[in-house]
Amino acid sequence: MLLLLLIHLSLSCFANGNVPEIFCRKTFDLPLVDGVLDDPCWREAHGVTGFSLLRGEGLATKQTYSFVLYDNWRLYVGFICLESRMDLVYANVFVRDGLVWHDDCVEVFMDTDHDHTTYFHVIANIAEIRYDEIGQLQPWTWDCDWQASVCRYEDRWTVEIAIPFACMYIDPPRPGDIWGFNVNREEWNLKERSGWAPTWHDFHEPYRFGHLIFEPES
Repeated sequence: MLLLLLIHLSLSCFANGNVPEIFCRKTFDLPLVDGVLDDPCWREAHGVTGFSLLRGEGLATKQTYSFVLYDNWRLYVGFICLESRMDLVYANVFVRDGLVWHDDCVEVFMDTDHDHTTYFHVIANIAEIRYDEIGQLQPWTWDCDWQASVCRYEDRWTVEIAIPFACMYIDPPRPGDIWGFNVNREEWNLKERSGWAPTWHDFHEPYRFGHLIFEPES
C-alpha cells in the first residue's frame, strides 16, 4: 500500500516564484479515518515530501509524506512519518488542547481566505490527542469536531485527519479555489521541526504557506 500511495507523490511543486503547490483531488469514496491509509481513494491522492527544517537548515533527516483529498463535507490529510527508532517516539500530553507540540506530532495549517494572515491550525500527536486554534489565539476560542487517527509500524507511523468545512465556517471548496496551506511535523528524538512549505522562525508564518489547489470532479 505504501508504494501505491507514492505513485502520486512529488517532492515540492513550485509555481509562481517559490511557492510550493499541491492539488487536492475530490473523492466520492469516503475514507475510513482509522490511520491506516489503505482506502482505495488514497491511491488517487496527490502527495508531497521533501520536508525541510526551519531557517533553511536543509531537509529533515526523518522524512514525511503527506497526502490530501476532499469531498463535499471534509478535507482529508494523510501523513506517513518515517522513523527508524519507533521506541523513541512518544507522547506526554493526553488532554485535548494540551501542549501537544512538545510530543511527536503532525500539524495542518489552512488559510481558507488565502489572505496570508488568518488561518486554522490543527495538531495531532502520536497518541491521537488533538489541538486546534485560529491563528495563535488561545485554543478554547475554537473547538472543531475533527478526527485524527494514528497507526504505528516498525519503521513509521501514519496519521489520518478529517476536518469538516462547516467547522471552519465555510462552504465546500469549488474547483479552482486556492487556500494557503502547510503540513508540518515535530520529531523530538532528533529535535527536528520540519514542513512542506519552508518557514523560518516557526510554523506560524502564513505568508510562507504553500498553495492547496482544489481540482474539479474527475
